[in-house]
Amino acid sequence: MEVYDTIEDKIGERSGGKGFRRATLLVVHGEAAQCDRLDAELTERGHTVFTAEDGGQALEMLASLTADLVLLGPETSCPNAFQLLRRIKADTALRRMPVVMMPGPGEIDDLTAFIEAGAEDWLILPTAPALLYVKVDACLDHKRLRELEQQHLARTDKEKRQADEMYNLVVPAGVALSAEKDFARLLERVLLEAKRFCNADGGTLYLQNESDQLAFMMFHNDSMDIRQGGAGGQPIRFPPLALHDPATGAPNYDNIATFSALTGQPLNIPDAYNAVDFDFSGARRFDEIHGYRSTSFLTLPLRNAHGRNLGVLQLINAQDRETGQVVPFAHHSQKLMESFALLAAVAIESYDRTQGMRQELENLRVELENARQTT
Repeated sequence: MEVYDTIEDKIGERSGGKGFRRATLLVVHGEAAQCDRLDAELTERGHTVFTAEDGGQALEMLASLTADLVLLGPETSCPNAFQLLRRIKADTALRRMPVVMMPGPGEIDDLTAFIEAGAEDWLILPTAPALLYVKVDACLDHKRLRELEQQHLARTDKEKRQADEMYNLVVPAGVALSAEKDFARLLERVLLEAKRFCNADGGTLYLQNESDQLAFMMFHNDSMDIRQGGAGGQPIRFPPLALHDPATGAPNYDNIATFSALTGQPLNIPDAYNAVDFDFSGARRFDEIHGYRSTSFLTLPLRNAHGRNLGVLQLINAQDRETGQVVPFAHHSQKLMESFALLAAVAIESYDRTQGMRQELENLRVELENARQTT
């Protein structure tokens, strides 16, 4: 346990430690001589100190000054200290700012009223610097805790809204996918819904084929007006991506789409031109030819409930909905798309299974018909 000779020693040690927070303070002068000493002590402590001669000037300064704490000196006039306190606490922009009252001899009996009106603490002048520092630091700590609480509440509210968004957007989209009877339209719907959710400029949908490859099934890019694959698009012009090296059998981890398919991991790349772990030479060649810049990538595996890979959904260049600028895919968008990818994989596998059952029934019908004709 550390031992200090005086409280001042402990306070002085704290001023250089991580517990101390420099802040912007507004001191409203009453008795000038005492408040001048107060200003000097707080400035020496490391705070930025602004001063107002009376309550009227304090209100003018608070309209443009972002203060962390207000100290109201004795005999404040125009308005007086109590009126100024009430006006601060009635202002929605200022009410969370802590106020320390420093009453004069004639105002000590009003301390209860000050606290009830919203004052954080009080201090009788003159006072020892150590006590001044402790009181100011405590008020700043309380303010910081309240700010953290508000941030937590805002984050909780945001997460709730995101959960509601996931339910209201993803679930209906999954139901619509499961009802789609045309396979080309099913795949197109998967890609278009994903692009809409993330406001992505482009996207690609791959399916794994029997040759251990990711085959391009669909490629869309809005700004270049490219539509390949799907129900009404042009023919696909890209060769499939090998999941393993044909000669050695080594997994192809260089490409983000094949990496995601092989590992089952989603990948969120903020800027492909600064990425070092994957080979984006193909994307860069495409950019050179078309005058484009493939920047942000969100790549998601399409896997069934047993972990078997069906394909990959890849989105390119998320766009800010207000400015249209290309931005990284937000963490929230990634989580939304991971849920959507699960539903899309279920819809694709369900369609494939249904088609397989239909083919088996057709084969059985042909066999029965042939048997009937031979008897």
